[in-house]
Amino acid sequence: MWPSLLTDLIGLVALVVGSWRIISGSGSLGDSPVSSGRIEDIRVVIPARDEAENLSRLLTSLYEDGSVTGPSIIVVDDGSTDATSAVAHLFGCKVIDAPEPEDTSNGKSSALASIRSVLLEGPDSGRITFVDADVTFGVGSLKRLYQRSLDLGGLVSVQPYHATGGFSESMAIFFNVVSLVATGAFVPRSKGDTKAIFGPVLICGIGDYRRSGGHSAVVGDVLDDVGLGRAFRESGQPTTLFVGHGSIEFRMYPGGFGDLVSGFRKNIALGARSTRSWWSILGFLVVMGALSAGVVEPLRSVSTHGAERIWVTVVAYAVWVVFLWFVARRVGRFSLLSYLLFPFPLLVFLMVLAISTVDVFGGKVKWKGRTIRLGPGT
Repeated sequence: MWPSLLTDLIGLVALVVGSWRIISGSGSLGDSPVSSGRIEDIRVVIPARDEAENLSRLLTSLYEDGSVTGPSIIVVDDGSTDATSAVAHLFGCKVIDAPEPEDTSNGKSSALASIRSVLLEGPDSGRITFVDADVTFGVGSLKRLYQRSLDLGGLVSVQPYHATGGFSESMAIFFNVVSLVATGAFVPRSKGDTKAIFGPVLICGIGDYRRSGGHSAVVGDVLDDVGLGRAFRESGQPTTLFVGHGSIEFRMYPGGFGDLVSGFRKNIALGARSTRSWWSILGFLVVMGALSAGVVEPLRSVSTHGAERIWVTVVAYAVWVVFLWFVARRVGRFSLLSYLLFPFPLLVFLMVLAISTVDVFGGKVKWKGRTIRLGPGT
């Protein structure tokens, strides 16, 4: 029993240490007052493939924020078959049709590489913001992101607050928590610098983007965000990560459990392989602690029928529920059941991780109707 309790405790310590700046709020963009009016030297670029519904919500949030208007927003239509282009035109955005990518390339990075000349228009001090179509901005959040970029330089990324619509979408709880803990960006005394870059929201200076080589340097990468972060670091520029709690959010998989599995299947193992660091041990310890408290120890208690052991198991389980809630509520809006029954989201995480690992070794992944082949540098 005691080895299991030690594993539980080590996992909890890893969870708290790895998410310290998320808990304290210093790892978010903040809620400081911002001036009204537009940002004159910023360009918002939205790569989109069959994202008409999401795009409408994103553009509405940007207009309500008031920081940018249609001409400053570029929608890169990556072969959409729905009304993505029509929605973008309705909001007055500039729409560019991206060419169909080659089999071995990522559609998103290829689409953005194809408009390199457009992205590099303007002074080096101007800012480019890359935003996924399923993101929405709170009022003032784009200005805060812009200011962070001016202060820090290099590439700044934000993992948005994960809004969910029910228990099936809340199965994403461990994908969110473990991936953020494993970055090392949120440990005490960190300033958010990390090798791990999250692609939903990225911002950088035009001159910095040019020096890194931009998306043209990472066309062969399936995870364009990871590749772009690597390109920035190789050019001697910092990469910094924040969470979007209270300011920027997204709803990733409204289609339910099948979409969730398909989406994370593409990202989870490949992302872990591409951003290897000692901080990944924290993520591993969190998983082991949760597995011990939520699965292994309860099964042992039931099989032994020892009253004392059952009570200790119940207490350990309850402590994990509380700590997981304390951290994850600042990462996303997950259902109460996902906390109370946390072994189920944990087992989903492990299942998808195993499938994703098989995909990586198999050399290809599938996403949005495309089979994407993984090159040796991916």
